[in-house]
Amino acid sequence: QQQQQQKLTRKQQKAKELEQYRARLCGQAKIGKQCNFKNCQFSHDVALFLKNKKEDIGPECIVFNLLGYCPQGYACRFGSAHIKDGALVINEKLKQEMTESEKNWKELNFASRDLTESLRKRRMNFPKSNKVLSQ
Repeated sequence: QQQQQQKLTRKQQKAKELEQYRARLCGQAKIGKQCNFKNCQFSHDVALFLKNKKEDIGPECIVFNLLGYCPQGYACRFGSAHIKDGALVINEKLKQEMTESEKNWKELNFASRDLTESLRKRRMNFPKSNKVLSQ
């Protein structure tokens, strides 16, 4: 009888996880674009998402202030800076200025696909680390 209750709770847990998964906002809808996928599993209801969204953790979005738009869109936890009346705000002047100077600006916290794969498959050699670890 306990096993049946455990199975039931596992089924309930899976159903709850699936419901939470489908309640997440689609990546395209998140940034205010139309979704191109026919069988998209995610939600496209921005109003419902904003209603259920957690409270913002700050008044200003640093990325929005720098780029003129926020790549996180509606999902940004600093969204009050760039979500007005349920619509995304874009600072065109700042966005235009950034795209001109963006050529010299790169994201520093980024690893290429090849590097990530080499690290994951343990193909990278770390001679200095190996030397220290062997002592």
